[in-house]
Amino acid sequence: MASSLQPGSVIRELRIERGWTGAELARRSKISPAQISKIEKGLENLRVPTLLKIAKALAIKPAVFLMTADDREAFDTAVGVRW
Repeated sequence: MASSLQPGSVIRELRIERGWTGAELARRSKISPAQISKIEKGLENLRVPTLLKIAKALAIKPAVFLMTADDREAFDTAVGVRW
C-alpha cells in the first residue's frame, strides 16, 4: 500500500482490489481512461469534481484519498472495514 498522501496511488490500489481495469473505473466514473491513467501515475492533479466522481464509482468517501496507508490500516483494524 502507498504510505504517503498520493491520491492516485490510493485510487489504483482500490481499483485493483476490486478487480477493475483502468477502463472499467473510467466507465464507472465517466472519466476518460487516459485521465484515470494520468491521475494514478501522479501526472495530473485531482480536482474536486473528478475526485467526487471517482469516489462515487469506488463507493467510498472522498476523505479516503487523503488518508495514508497507515491511517487506512489503523481504521480497518479499529472498525473492521476494508476499503
